[in-house]
Amino acid sequence: MEFKIMPGDDRKEIVTPAAIARISRGVLTPENFTPDRTAVYTFRALVAERWRVGNVFLAGDASHQAPPLFGQGLCAGLRDVVNLAWKLRLVATGRASEDLLDTYESERRPHARYWVERAATMAGLIQTTDPDTAAGRDAHLRANPAAAAPPPAPPLGPGLHTGARDERAGRLSIQPVLADGQRLDDLVGVRFLLATSPQLLDGLAPDTRAAVEADPETVVLTAPKQVGQLLASVEAPAVVVRPDRYILGVADTAADLESLLRLLPMTSPRGDAAAVPVPPSR
Repeated sequence: MEFKIMPGDDRKEIVTPAAIARISRGVLTPENFTPDRTAVYTFRALVAERWRVGNVFLAGDASHQAPPLFGQGLCAGLRDVVNLAWKLRLVATGRASEDLLDTYESERRPHARYWVERAATMAGLIQTTDPDTAAGRDAHLRANPAAAAPPPAPPLGPGLHTGARDERAGRLSIQPVLADGQRLDDLVGVRFLLATSPQLLDGLAPDTRAAVEADPETVVLTAPKQVGQLLASVEAPAVVVRPDRYILGVADTAADLESLLRLLPMTSPRGDAAAVPVPPSR
């Protein structure tokens, strides 16, 4: 149960059994309710201005805080860590340039800000003490029940993906369950996935195909029973999914796939992610 602390409330008194009985209007009384824990929280809507200084990175609550609506606070922190971990690993092992690490903030900061702003807006609506605002809110929800649904998940900000020119990229991939009950993620592991039709794979230049198939950081799958659901979800014969399960890009032709594979940090000619422009950190 949550109760808004009002001006004039005593923060020490408000967590006592008597106060809980009072503000719950007699529902939670000492006779029928024993709290496991009581605490006073301050809702905050904050986004750090810089998420990286040299080799120091901010993630989770250190980089963004939101009111607890839509359940995205912890989720956003987990996405930060998953986004950063594979990039750190590739850079630390010499398989990618340090420039790849600049895509962490550029991708995650706009994504996290989206949820912070929407949570703050919803918190203001739910917690309003203005009768007219509350009445307008309630009337709108009664007339438009779908308005109570959570907002759609946003794409990543600019970074290692082709979302600037294709709305299918920069978004989370689906999680197919294969015919044997295995999840596709478990088959791929924390690696890149090239899911494609055999025909498109055969259309690649021999050196490109050899490089991607030999790369230990990339899994190449063409069997329809393994990639059929995934390809159907992006409506394309080829897709590259990153280790954090975000879509790097999709391809409709062998030429498109050639260009897409050049973005892979391990297979690009310079071994980095500079093929995708990233705005400088503020």
